[in-house]
Amino acid sequence: MNNLFIIGFIVIGIAVVFFLVMSYDYEAPTKQSNIVEFDSIQAINITQNSVTTIARTSLPVLCEVEYTKLRTSDSSFASDAVQNSNEPHLEHRVTINELSSSTVYNYRFQADNGGEKFYTAVRVFTTLSAK
Repeated sequence: MNNLFIIGFIVIGIAVVFFLVMSYDYEAPTKQSNIVEFDSIQAINITQNSVTTIARTSLPVLCEVEYTKLRTSDSSFASDAVQNSNEPHLEHRVTINELSSSTVYNYRFQADNGGEKFYTAVRVFTTLSAK
């Protein structure tokens, strides 16, 4: 009788643990899916008065490039929406025209995803000198 009581107690204990485990709603941690990450950022095709900036993003977004002459605070913006359509995309190519020759510029990409802004680190390029 005593063994039967112990076996019954063990069976009930296992059933309770099984019920608790099965009823627990566990959500595995996931990477936030709305964070925009940038890579392959470059300034290419630099001329006396223009540059093409390129980057890739981890999510399809529209990007802008913010740029300014070194040691000034007046920023200008160029968007890839004009050049690549208004559809979000992963590969970004922004050509900036009407720059001054022999001038150092700071630039950074920025993306908006659902109202949240994401930025690259500030980078530098120098336009070519006038011939």
